[in-house]
Amino acid sequence: MGHSDVMGQDLPQWVELRVHGVSGTPPESLLASPHVKQVAGDRFSRFFRPVNGEGHELHADDGHIVEGYHWGQFTSGSWRAGLWLVLVPFGLINAAQFMLPGIKGPVSKVFHGLCGSLLRLLALLLTCLITFTFGFVLIDLIGWRWAARTRMLKNFEPSAVLAAAVVLSALSLVALFLLGKGFGVIRPDHEADPQEVSVTPLGRLEFYRGDADASTLRRLHLVGGLSLIALMAAFVQDPAVWSNKPLIGFFTGFHGWSDRPLIGVLASALLMATAIIVIFLGDPEGSVSVALPHMLEGPREKWHKWVGFASKPLVIAAVVLVAASAIHLNAFVAPHPRLDRIEIFDGISNLLMYVGVITLILLFFASAALAWTTRSTNRDPRAPEHFFCRYAWGMTAYLVTSISVFIGVGLSAAVATAVSTSLDLDIVVDESGNTVQTSVGTTPMLDRISYAWGLTVLMLVGVALMAVGHFVAHRRHYKDSAEAMHAQPPEAGTQLPPDGWITRIARSLWIARMKTKVPILFWAFAAFGALLSIVVAYEIGPCNAGAIPEKCRPAGFVDFLSQPRLDGNGDFLTIFGAWSLLATAAGLVTLSRGAVKTQTSRRGVNVIWDVISFWPHAVHPFVPRPYSQRTVVDLRDRIRWHLGRSDAKDARQIVVCGHSQGSLISFTALLLLTQDERNRVGLVTFGSQLRLIFPRAFPAFVNLGTIGNLYAALDGAWINLYRATDPLAGPVLSWNHSQDRLRPESQHFPQPYAGRLPDSYDAATRRRISGADWRLLDPTPHDADLQTGPVTRIYGHSEFWDDPDWQVALSEVVGVVRLSPPGTETQ
Repeated sequence: MGHSDVMGQDLPQWVELRVHGVSGTPPESLLASPHVKQVAGDRFSRFFRPVNGEGHELHADDGHIVEGYHWGQFTSGSWRAGLWLVLVPFGLINAAQFMLPGIKGPVSKVFHGLCGSLLRLLALLLTCLITFTFGFVLIDLIGWRWAARTRMLKNFEPSAVLAAAVVLSALSLVALFLLGKGFGVIRPDHEADPQEVSVTPLGRLEFYRGDADASTLRRLHLVGGLSLIALMAAFVQDPAVWSNKPLIGFFTGFHGWSDRPLIGVLASALLMATAIIVIFLGDPEGSVSVALPHMLEGPREKWHKWVGFASKPLVIAAVVLVAASAIHLNAFVAPHPRLDRIEIFDGISNLLMYVGVITLILLFFASAALAWTTRSTNRDPRAPEHFFCRYAWGMTAYLVTSISVFIGVGLSAAVATAVSTSLDLDIVVDESGNTVQTSVGTTPMLDRISYAWGLTVLMLVGVALMAVGHFVAHRRHYKDSAEAMHAQPPEAGTQLPPDGWITRIARSLWIARMKTKVPILFWAFAAFGALLSIVVAYEIGPCNAGAIPEKCRPAGFVDFLSQPRLDGNGDFLTIFGAWSLLATAAGLVTLSRGAVKTQTSRRGVNVIWDVISFWPHAVHPFVPRPYSQRTVVDLRDRIRWHLGRSDAKDARQIVVCGHSQGSLISFTALLLLTQDERNRVGLVTFGSQLRLIFPRAFPAFVNLGTIGNLYAALDGAWINLYRATDPLAGPVLSWNHSQDRLRPESQHFPQPYAGRLPDSYDAATRRRISGADWRLLDPTPHDADLQTGPVTRIYGHSEFWDDPDWQVALSEVVGVVRLSPPGTETQ
């Protein structure tokens, strides 16, 4: 769509407000203009308009204003964006809270609250695991062993080096703590929530203020991590006192506590207390907490206030413990040379493993019970609920949590293995004082996790080969679909060039259909990770460190799933798994950072992070501030600003155009408007996941009821554009489509139960019209003789405004209300 200079023109009657999707999208790409100017907002939440080379604002060819809302600075464009992959396990488990099914009755409330408590415990476990990795690498690998070998550090007092390692471990945790600072309360408390169409928390302003316990949770995670570091320092000072004790007693200090350093006892007690507080802090979603008798509501409110107040002195206590442990190390005389591992650290890693496996098992049963008590009772396969159904029968939260824990554990093991092998710490001292090479020197648990990731990489390669085989077996089907989709009547002058486009389109259709297989991949990944974790937990329990006794080995093939590292076997897969995971992480971070200034498909690596960082801090607080707390309300306020500046009351004043993740932002912003305001607003979504992903992954927040209610409230002024070649998105307002080579029909709003309705095709562009859902051809065929446009590539998920149907959709939405002013019946 072109732009024209507005100097001397009358002011237009409506505004096209675009909201981009992937966070790496630059404003110039959003507005399809080489020059843009910021007209509102701040350095994060920015509104742009196209301008010419002299800085004069440009309007569309028909005179309306084109404006773009750029929110990408919240998740990209700074050095913090390069850390997104490191924080993905935290972000995934935080988003898992919002993947829990919505509550239906008092029984489901109990299971919902139980799932929330278990998620918070697993989130604290992830923090402790990352903290343990900091301490293990800095205290054991570098401070204990590597420092004794390098000229730069071996002349320093061992106690000073170890004290510095303890302090650096604590500072690394503090850096994660600072990343979790949110926006806080963003709007006055007296502002009322619009309740006309919302059957989701996304329609309440309370959601965008975030969890009231988020700040408390941040401090508790800091306390837990610092306590663990202080405990590790206490282990280093006197490992003999802590060794050969029962696992639970050794951690709690209840077994032989009188023989142990006071710092260690206090640190273990503080860590246990923190875990208990996190478990009983309550349902992270506050508004859906388990209902209590009226007499207990007051005590629960006091409990939250008390925890919030107590968390601050607990932070001070944890800092004092770390400082005291570092100072106390000055009196510690380390053996020299320090080439053996600090084997007492094995107990910590083993205990973290056991707690994680047990908690994941409990979460599985709690999630299954919640899914069962909230299941749909509509068994009609043609009902819309079937097409907006939940992923994995409502078990998505468990699957995502399992994956987040597996990735978090894998990254921890990979870092330890990479540091150990890079520094040649695979040297230990035998009983005769000779140095021998037997292992890479990490803990048995971390060794086995790296080995498990080696197996996982092989499993993923196998899955990829199976996917290729699936395409080869079904290639004819996808080619038939592409030919039927692009079939043109004889009189049409628009045809595809005869140079293999059908084959390319068929391949794109197959890639796009793979998004429906995501739950299968999640189940396979989670099941494989769970099996490996159980085998690892079995081996590290009775066997501890060193060579594994035969009685501890699982029988047959199961033994291969957790090959012992310390007896010299499985080194290749262990190192391969660690470096493969780190190389993948580095590659994705590089692509993510490069995507900020490019317009290529590399921006796709930001999609997962954009989805999970939308959600407020509820389970894990060490993730960057959720952008929903600003973007949704800022977009709503900008819409209101435009409506307030116009005098024409008988037409839509603004059409919001949301792409991909921007469609969710646009959708939720319209939920926060009043009905009088919505009477003057239209909506165009494109490349949207509002049916294929969001209702399936987040059923309590984006669901059929809210989508249907908003469509009805907009009174027909909502059109969704999609392409069959889009690997991320699809239809939103229609379902149960027939194939192109059959009689085209579908079900769609506003008559979802009226049976299939006939679809239509536009003669010029061959778009398929299913009610308010328009499927655009990709690529769009043009008249080769008249040279009306190029056919150069398959667009898939991008650049919808270059499609000839874009302006038609805008005109349709604007025209709906121009024919029918608010308060009259739409014709």
